[in-house]
Amino acid sequence: MSRRLPSDYYFYLALLKSSPFERRPRGWRYGTRRIGDGVVDRLVAAGRAQIIGDRLHLVEAER
Repeated sequence: MSRRLPSDYYFYLALLKSSPFERRPRGWRYGTRRIGDGVVDRLVAAGRAQIIGDRLHLVEAER
């Protein structure tokens, strides 16, 4: 049984493809857009992103 992902999941993946998210004192940012901790947690838990230093990078899916 496959689990359906929230629609915003794909939006944030698209943002990550263009540039990593930065960790700031007040949370995660993509430019001036605030990214919630829950979004980052879901991306990391799904194996689609990884935290390196103070940035969240996209993990390319193996084909």
